[in-house]
Amino acid sequence: MKERTVLQTPTPALSGQVKGYSAKRGSQPFGTPVFMSVCIIGAGGGGVNRVERIIFPAGRTGSVKKAFFSYILLGKPACDMVSFAWKAARTAAAACETGRAVCGCGAVKGPVVPWNGEQGRIAALNFVSLRFCAFFVAAVFVYYVLPRRARQPWLLACSCFFYMCWNPAYIVLILFSAFSTYLCGRALAVLGAPAAGNRGRRRAAMAVSLAANLGILFFFKYYNFFAQSANGLLAARGFPAVPLLGVLLPVGISFYTFQAIGYTVDVYRGSVSAEQRFWRYLLFISFFPQLVAGPIERSGNILPQLQLPARFSYERAKSGLVLMLWGYIQKMVVADRLALLADTVYAQGGALGGWATATATVLFCFELYCDFSSYTDIARGAARILGVELMENFRSPFLSQSVAEFWRNWHISLSSFFRDYLYIPLGGSRRGLARTCVNTMVVFLCSGLWHGAAWTFVAWGLLHGLYLVCGRLTLPLRKRLYTALRVPYGCLPARLWRTAWTFALVAFSMIFFRAGGMDAALSMVRSLLRPGAFPGREAVLAWGMDGPDLLLSAVCVAAVVLCDVLRRRWGSLSARLLQKPLAVQWAVLLAGVLTVAIFGMYGEGYVEKPFIYFQF
Repeated sequence: MKERTVLQTPTPALSGQVKGYSAKRGSQPFGTPVFMSVCIIGAGGGGVNRVERIIFPAGRTGSVKKAFFSYILLGKPACDMVSFAWKAARTAAAACETGRAVCGCGAVKGPVVPWNGEQGRIAALNFVSLRFCAFFVAAVFVYYVLPRRARQPWLLACSCFFYMCWNPAYIVLILFSAFSTYLCGRALAVLGAPAAGNRGRRRAAMAVSLAANLGILFFFKYYNFFAQSANGLLAARGFPAVPLLGVLLPVGISFYTFQAIGYTVDVYRGSVSAEQRFWRYLLFISFFPQLVAGPIERSGNILPQLQLPARFSYERAKSGLVLMLWGYIQKMVVADRLALLADTVYAQGGALGGWATATATVLFCFELYCDFSSYTDIARGAARILGVELMENFRSPFLSQSVAEFWRNWHISLSSFFRDYLYIPLGGSRRGLARTCVNTMVVFLCSGLWHGAAWTFVAWGLLHGLYLVCGRLTLPLRKRLYTALRVPYGCLPARLWRTAWTFALVAFSMIFFRAGGMDAALSMVRSLLRPGAFPGREAVLAWGMDGPDLLLSAVCVAAVVLCDVLRRRWGSLSARLLQKPLAVQWAVLLAGVLTVAIFGMYGEGYVEKPFIYFQF
């Protein structure tokens, strides 16, 4: 009989002191244990505590999963479901303090490397877990069974429950962010349109809202970063150190804070009307498909869709399921597989040589793309089934012919946010070339800090800003060079060259994005500059993949590139599929399901890998 590792920890998220012992599967250390499928957010030194279940002493609580399905199948009223969700969230919070955790059997395939001191976490309702699938099916079923006037409150309850499964206490932060920006919007509505007499009060209302939300974001995400940086300078001059805070980064805080700020600015500008009902605005902020990792939605897109719940549509549900399936393929088949080699090589900090660094960096680019794009596709598909259309977040970014074009196609919701709310207010490109370059560098400095509180992310952001500035300054020279060489600027070889060069620049910057610190990043860069002879078969196998996995990874990368090329030519592939005969649709869907079942990274001995952008 296989052994299971049982972790007993009073507060694993804060202490990081976890003691382990073995217990056979089915053993009952506290009498008759009761299982609850939840997770613990672990921070122990920046590592990842991957937890499948909590074991409670006998009599502490019933099976939450069993109760959940019982309530659904018995058709209990929505108010009972909300009460159950609240009790389940409170139980999860108590579990983090008093429970036991049981880790899965076997070893994790590939090392887990903490990024830049950020605490890793595995979601209680991770999109790729059966827990989320059960939750989503139940949420959709009850949503369309309820009367239309009760659907949005039910969706709000589901969203709050979804977030509280991560850490129940941090629901207070969402409530604070939503309430402060809602009050600001109402105040701006009461003050009316800008006029000579109220312009100062309108600015004061917006300033208070921005300061409150950015202050919360700074406290949880950036205080320790700036304090540690200051301590290095203070220690060199003999001054006492600034105290650090032992707080966890609330999941999704960067996303929903920016979404709330965007609403405040839009109301201030008059581009949207202030929402009158707080619960509807809270649903806009906390809508669970896009709450944790975006896209960062605009109030002008989502709030009108929440005014009146949509009726169930078979075509819309089918389209959403196709989009979700494509997201699962990207995540479980492509991204998690490429992570095996990328994690292994980056864990060595360049010690495996330049060829290993180059290969791992290229694969990490596709891992990051497929990982983030998969979350967006699953979120968009889930929202579409619920009658809400989210914005597109990626448009074949690795086919871009310049870094500027890359940022028009990569993380579109964030890049458009910085464009509309930072770059243009700073003056954009309207105040001369020098001011344009400064504005670009400021935007990408903020973009780097948004991604993470670490100097590696600052370097990554500044590097992209430098790319854009150099691209703008050298564009006339490059066009004259094409003319002198008599090479048409739009010919296929020229386009392929620009695409390859753009990808090389982006991939180089990803070294700083992925490395665990500046020393590790610089070590990786040095190894890249001294690649040496191409390694033999045994050396390549030490990179973290065996032969079949390497071959399958190459096929995956080629498939992703092919899909992006077809998307550029034909538009949405899922929409094109749904125009085909029903037999073709079912054949493609069955092939997708079999692809996940056969080639997906899951099962006993493998721990589900959280989405990369969860840490931001």
